[in-house]
Amino acid sequence: MKLRETIRSGIIWTAGLNFLSDGLQFATTIVLARLLEPESYGQFALVTATITWLSVLSFRSFIEFVLQEPAGAAVDFHGYFAAGGILQVSLALLVLGIAAALRSSESYRATAPLFAAMSTYFLLDWFAELRVKMLERALDWHRLGKLRAAGLFLNATSAVVLALCGAGTYALLLPGLIAMFPLIADLLFAASWRPVFRVDWAMLGPAIRFGLARIGSGLAFSSRQLVESSVLASRAGFTSAGFYGRATGFANLFCWRLPSVFTLMLRPVLARVGTESRYHHAAGLVLRGVLWMVVPACALCAVLADPIIRFVFGEKWLPALTLLPYALASSSVSALVQTGNILLLGLSESRRCLSADLIVLLGSLGATVFIYFGRLDAYLASIAVAQVAVFFLQLMWLTQRGALRWTQVIETAGPCITATFGALVFAQPLFNALASQTPAARVFLYAPVYGLLYLFLLRTLSAASLRELAGYFPGRAYLERVL
Repeated sequence: MKLRETIRSGIIWTAGLNFLSDGLQFATTIVLARLLEPESYGQFALVTATITWLSVLSFRSFIEFVLQEPAGAAVDFHGYFAAGGILQVSLALLVLGIAAALRSSESYRATAPLFAAMSTYFLLDWFAELRVKMLERALDWHRLGKLRAAGLFLNATSAVVLALCGAGTYALLLPGLIAMFPLIADLLFAASWRPVFRVDWAMLGPAIRFGLARIGSGLAFSSRQLVESSVLASRAGFTSAGFYGRATGFANLFCWRLPSVFTLMLRPVLARVGTESRYHHAAGLVLRGVLWMVVPACALCAVLADPIIRFVFGEKWLPALTLLPYALASSSVSALVQTGNILLLGLSESRRCLSADLIVLLGSLGATVFIYFGRLDAYLASIAVAQVAVFFLQLMWLTQRGALRWTQVIETAGPCITATFGALVFAQPLFNALASQTPAARVFLYAPVYGLLYLFLLRTLSAASLRELAGYFPGRAYLERVL
């Protein structure tokens, strides 16, 4: 399959899964936000931040190396699985130890059984992540997409059922475990894969070195979330942490997740772009695609924040509204930083990725002082500033390697920012006219008009670039006629 066709296939499944995921998450959020209390979301944030931090130490960081190996190279998945078992079982036992220790803490006692239940995550992920990397290595987006779609349905339905049964925080935690079952079943039954417990440590040497660098980057990212959740829980309580989590979760859903999945999908493709000139062209396309998604989405969510929160979450979540502009800015820049890391990884610059992540970590750790003074808005703003600095540093590294040129960056950012601002200005009369309408009407009438205005202005300002980008999407001929 040609590179363009591979990318188009990946985009079909990535976009389809994101639309499916967003639709299911939208529906389940409407239900869960009304059945669960903010305290449950605060506990969920603490537990997931801890599990995310520990998962960086898991074999995920090492098996990621299979995407870096050249096309056609033999990959010893049995060796990865056997070596990974040492880490996965150890981490499961560690989480059980954390659960036992928290039973003696008055502030965190309620989370002890939650941690005990989530210790199984590492055992399930041991099998599920192996299957994901097998399919990503093969660029088999079709099979991987179907398995992930099945997991999304299991996640959504089990969350609603558990919430209706009064499971509380478990309704937020357990569905993530259940969602891994299709991948595990496909590995063991459909593919009939059986592990052989052998480890060639010499062969795994490059993967171990790569994994150690990725662990450093992962710890830098997840440590910020862990410190953030811990400080919020101890200083502000689980209820305030829940409001904070809703604001950041909303921002991540619309400004971070789609670009994140898009760039992660392209990572195994970028690793196979051979020449410097081809990588330079591919990197420009990736940056253009992400920036042209993130900037207008951030602006749209900022304008519609109030009606969206009222419609999706309900009025009891309105305290999250004051944090939303800062959360949107932080999530948007975070998507750009992750894109920079993906482009650097395509050049095997894992150490520079680590440096970028450490800078963000240091900035976020310094910003936690604002949490102690109750200024969560200032905390998010500080993180956004740190990430902007890191993104420019990544651009400098990429231009030094010849993967990007500053003229590309300017030609990408200029039309996007101008089109976003213009769409806001031209759509403002409609926004004012809808002020007396229901929150749902304001969202579903304003958003499409804004989107069409943005695309029209972007086409006017940068028609050739938009046409080239559309060529990588399914329905190329139709998109070109429309645009």
